[in-house]
Amino acid sequence: MSPNAQQSTTDESNVMDDAKTVTVAVHQLFERYANKPADNLGPDRIGPHGVLELLEDLGIGSTDRKVLILAWLLKAKIQCEFTADEWNDGLVALGVVSIDDLRMVLEKEERILEKDASKLKTLYRFTYTFGKPEHHRKMDCETAIVYWKILFEDRYALLDAWTSFLRVQQIDVIKSDIWNLVLEFFEQVDANLSNYDDEAAWPVLLTDFVEHIRKEKCTVGTA
Repeated sequence: MSPNAQQSTTDESNVMDDAKTVTVAVHQLFERYANKPADNLGPDRIGPHGVLELLEDLGIGSTDRKVLILAWLLKAKIQCEFTADEWNDGLVALGVVSIDDLRMVLEKEERILEKDASKLKTLYRFTYTFGKPEHHRKMDCETAIVYWKILFEDRYALLDAWTSFLRVQQIDVIKSDIWNLVLEFFEQVDANLSNYDDEAAWPVLLTDFVEHIRKEKCTVGTA
């Protein structure tokens, strides 16, 4: 065997050993949080109690945006749960083998989301599917409000007015098309509505929201 061939074989062996080490470390991390008796979910799942323990180790609260980012990165299907495949495949892909690694990845992704509109849109659309009950076509309005506040806290000036409007109007559910367009609306329309286009094809709920804001401003102005 030539020296080059020997070196190639050695390199391949080292790569395989490294991959095996990562896989073992990731699985050991999974075992730390999986199969909690109080969760009663069956084998090979991290359930709500395991997730809470994970969040404590990460030093983040249950309503922190990084919780949603974690679910997104691991392609989770059910809230407060991670399957073995979701966990193992996700962490291996991220190169994460420890809680410290995971904490750093989540912090990095959160910083990226502040600047990367495309990534934010991907997370946002994931949230709708993830946040509503399985097999339901629509999201409960109060659930949507919770997720909007998690996703957009301190980001959009119109957020509080929007959520207040939904409650005043007693909106029960949020359809996927409304959900998707709310992000576009917040991105495109100034907080004072100065650049709002009355001829634009926004859905009725959003045009009603604009009229609601305008009427409130008129009421304040004439008081």
